[in-house]
Amino acid sequence: MEFSKYFTFEEATRTNHTDLLKANQDEAKTKLDAGIKFAREVLDPIRENLGYPMMTNSFYRGPTLNAKVGGSTRSQHMAFQAWDGNFKGFESDDMKMFILGAIWSLIKTGKVKVGQLLIERGCIHISGPRDLNRDGEVAYYNVATKRKEGIISGGLK
Repeated sequence: MEFSKYFTFEEATRTNHTDLLKANQDEAKTKLDAGIKFAREVLDPIRENLGYPMMTNSFYRGPTLNAKVGGSTRSQHMAFQAWDGNFKGFESDDMKMFILGAIWSLIKTGKVKVGQLLIERGCIHISGPRDLNRDGEVAYYNVATKRKEGIISGGLK
């Protein structure tokens, strides 16, 4: 199955909770169109423009898996609209901030639209706008204090 240029369905639905893998993949199939759209319209352009491999930690999480990992009940992962991971070779906090800045440049130049862009639990978190037709919010995360410092909502063009 062709999912996107840089991501496979298997990568998008994998989990370390092997007991939930099949259920997670089955649930993901019901939201497949949304996942493909998010991967092709948000993640692929980021990967293409930055040129660095993206290592997925979490992409689709069905309700059962999401609950098991302590995800929010409103998590966009359950809608196949969020990605957590890192960029190969950019795993340090300083390098993650570099990547956030590079993605911010893509947002400002209109090459990609995102709902959220932040560092969370050691991973870069990217989500699409709730409807993928408008811009959402970008949260600024201070690596030194490990706190969310502020959010810009809307108008990220």
